[in-house]
Amino acid sequence: MKLQAALLQTTWSQTVLDIESDLSALENWSSKFQIFASQQGGLDVQYLASRYSRGKEAVAGFMEQRHVFANVKQITLAQGEIVEKQASLGRSLLLVGRALSVDESLSLVQAVCGGNSSTLGFVLMSFDVQEVSLIYKESTHGGDKRKTNQHCLALTSGAQKHVEWSKSRMMLGSLTGIDRARVTDLQNPDDDRPLAPHFRVQQRGVEASKSILMKMLDGLQLPEGSPILVVDCLPNKFGEWSQACAQLQLDELLGNNKALAITYLGICLSDDPNMRSLSSTIAGQFMAKWIPEMIKTKYGASQSTALSKLEDQIANNRELAKALKGSLEESGGGDPSPSGSVPGESGSRTLASPDFTGAVDVPNFTTRVVLESKPIDDFYNGRTIQCEATLAGETNLRICKDSTGSLWLANDGGCAELGPKELFGFNLGAFTEVVAGDAATIADSIPWLVTSDLQVVCVVFEKDGSTQKELMTVADTMCWIARTKGATEAAMLDHDLEPLTEDGPNGQKIPKQFRYRIIPKSKVNSFKPKKLEGDTALVRYSQFGAIFDMFKNLPSTSNFGIVWEVKVSDGIPSVVTPAKPKFYFKSITTVPAKTAVLVQ
Repeated sequence: MKLQAALLQTTWSQTVLDIESDLSALENWSSKFQIFASQQGGLDVQYLASRYSRGKEAVAGFMEQRHVFANVKQITLAQGEIVEKQASLGRSLLLVGRALSVDESLSLVQAVCGGNSSTLGFVLMSFDVQEVSLIYKESTHGGDKRKTNQHCLALTSGAQKHVEWSKSRMMLGSLTGIDRARVTDLQNPDDDRPLAPHFRVQQRGVEASKSILMKMLDGLQLPEGSPILVVDCLPNKFGEWSQACAQLQLDELLGNNKALAITYLGICLSDDPNMRSLSSTIAGQFMAKWIPEMIKTKYGASQSTALSKLEDQIANNRELAKALKGSLEESGGGDPSPSGSVPGESGSRTLASPDFTGAVDVPNFTTRVVLESKPIDDFYNGRTIQCEATLAGETNLRICKDSTGSLWLANDGGCAELGPKELFGFNLGAFTEVVAGDAATIADSIPWLVTSDLQVVCVVFEKDGSTQKELMTVADTMCWIARTKGATEAAMLDHDLEPLTEDGPNGQKIPKQFRYRIIPKSKVNSFKPKKLEGDTALVRYSQFGAIFDMFKNLPSTSNFGIVWEVKVSDGIPSVVTPAKPKFYFKSITTVPAKTAVLVQ
């Protein structure tokens, strides 16, 4: 027995030594990996910056020649812009526009007809002009009551040297089989509300616009590569003709369709606020879809060889990394990536991450906290509840406000695990503009005010056909933009960004990776919730925040607080814009069965 016990003890000791040796090897590998990842991350950023710069130059050069937005003081002054563009390109002219009178249309078309040019005018009218009918495909949705016909006016200069427009399918009196956009596919400027009727009537859908353009050219028998100039008079905020032309241009650039060489010329009034937004949106589309292929063809693979090798190494050691992470957490080491950004995520374009060296109070969304709690019966006994709402996806968890103004999470069911999560919203509302210096004293609205790149936001994005939300710091958001979009330039609405620097070995200032000093502009947007009316004892969680009179007095700690949901545009540069403020729990906790925990 003594021999057997000694043998077991020896085996156990050897096993412990083997485990400790393996753990030490893993820790050593992790340390080297973090150093290498940091070094490689810096190279990746340089590579992405160079790639992004080349892409911007290519897009700017293409748009300067082939996708132009021109400024004029009034529509009749657009004649010179069109004539100049037509003369420089020597190509046929397609005129598309909206809500122009017959006199304006004739004046504009007659001004550019002549010489060797051929002009086809296509002007959408707000009146019933029985010249050409657009006939859309029948909707498969029984509730779709939209008309399938749209009456338009066609103006043509007749047969010319280059193009005989009389042979156009449109001159037969109708264009049939036009793709019909579903309402869900139309652009909605207000994501939190159903598409308003006045936004519906302003759109036909990008695919429908592209379909109309192509059907207008049916029957002309144009040679491959024929140049076509599309002139869009007064594009609206949705820019459907512009986006339709951009899709046709992308087909040409990617080699999918070489039949036509489309050039777009948008005529905008000089005070039109839509022009810059449209131009940025179109540039972003070229940047996202054309540049990766162009860079790959002209300059090589879309990412460095070292990065690819490192990603393979990460994949091969994924399980070991998970085991190490668990061991570190048990030993109190914590998550080595405090803001939740894991270097080398699948699909990333860079291993770089924000340089939080020396930073204090970096948010850690994996932190477990223990909140003050009391039995549910004691909580309700003698307490006046002014308002409560059931959390999204949680049938037994409710957010409650008592008569003292305190916030509680009441759990009527079994033990619940609560991770970083939205607790409530602030109802519908409207944005107003406020002076940034007064933001701290504003009580009846929630200002979009960012003062540190460690401030937490919730990035809202589309992935695999569904809407995703992820909490991250502003610094991590800029890194996320580089990882997912390959963009090394970003901006933030109502704020200026300056690189955060540190002293180099020779006293020079060196930018810290993905770290910024954020300076609010003199005025910022502020969200003013709509007050709730009637009985507010039980409301939806999305409305709960509107019951407060002083939003600035809501809890604001490392665990709880108001977080702005933001969206990132695909334009150049990528712009971080506020969507709506929400109240979030930013850590992880366990809510015991039949208890209420204090939100603080």
